[in-house]
Amino acid sequence: MFNQIITKAAFILGLSLAGALPAGSETVAGQEDAAYLSAREDWLAGNDIKALKALGVLARQGNTAAQILLSRIAASELTHQHVTADLPRRERIALLRKEQGLSGKDWLTEARSSSELAEALWTLNRTPDAMDAGQAVEILWDHGEAKAAINMMLEAWSRGEEDSVLQRIEASSHDLGPDGAQMLAFLKGDIDQWRVDELRGRLALEGLLEPLTSLSDASRLAKVEEIPSLEPLSKYCAATCPESVALCLRSGLRAATVAGRFPQPFASPSQSLIPDEEYWDSARFQGDFSALMKAGGGLTCE
Repeated sequence: MFNQIITKAAFILGLSLAGALPAGSETVAGQEDAAYLSAREDWLAGNDIKALKALGVLARQGNTAAQILLSRIAASELTHQHVTADLPRRERIALLRKEQGLSGKDWLTEARSSSELAEALWTLNRTPDAMDAGQAVEILWDHGEAKAAINMMLEAWSRGEEDSVLQRIEASSHDLGPDGAQMLAFLKGDIDQWRVDELRGRLALEGLLEPLTSLSDASRLAKVEEIPSLEPLSKYCAATCPESVALCLRSGLRAATVAGRFPQPFASPSQSLIPDEEYWDSARFQGDFSALMKAGGGLTCE
């Protein structure tokens, strides 16, 4: 989707709504089951095959939380390709998707009938039977699915449905924070429009469109370090490259951009079921972080 949009979209790429999103009101069916919690812990520990098999069993038994989490993990290829890429096709489908037809089906097709969150996530697929974009954004916002909410806002704009989103958000009582205010201004057309011939190599930081090569002065880098969704990169660079933090941040931001992971490149696959902070503190995160950096061309201190 991002590669097809060359106007306005760069504004969205680096927006961080983390911290501004309220906790969701819906408890997803199955998310407190002991078997689900065990599989979830295995996934966070990096025991991928064991976790995916267990989640698959639960998904087939109708556990909605397992269905949503499997769907989101499947969509985040960098989190599982190290164990699924070389598997026979049928085995890979069995781990990540509902076994039906030649390619299997996204587990959201099952979860959406019993979960408003799943239905809102499904709306990103642009199917004719999807819910109204504004309703989807509101539900995603309520559940703390910041990355999906931003993507849905951009998707709504690309469909010409931003009015629906605006009506929902403006009628709500959410404290959107400065990022939310900027998003509203973007959807209203109150912010200057930029034409970006190539999104790669550019990044929006708190609403300021800047070429990565200009991120050299201390004030710009300080902004990067203050953005909650970029915290893993800031910590990595401070710990690993203390003498060349600026270069490390630039190369890391470039890698995340090239890998196509914006907005919120280090977000949990499912921010409502596994909050970012828990994901970042988990045993598996370093491997996922390294896979992302490798996919984007690498991170360097030199």
